[in-house]
Amino acid sequence: MSDTNFTKWNPRRWIFVMRLLMVLGLLCFLCSGSLYYSVFFHEENIRASRELSFAGISCWTAALFITVRFGLFRWRR
Repeated sequence: MSDTNFTKWNPRRWIFVMRLLMVLGLLCFLCSGSLYYSVFFHEENIRASRELSFAGISCWTAALFITVRFGLFRWRR
């Protein structure tokens, strides 16, 4: 796939996907925190917390890539 094919797609759809990834990442971080700071420190809870943290980081990284790719960080005058 060439570089121009990525930007020819509908930007509104990609912005929707970016926002959806950001919300999903936030939910993963919130669930991860609630599992990590729960009363019972079991190995399963800690492992699930780490996996949810990784999923949240992955979602935010993908959203950041989409944002940078479409130039949404550019200064507007």
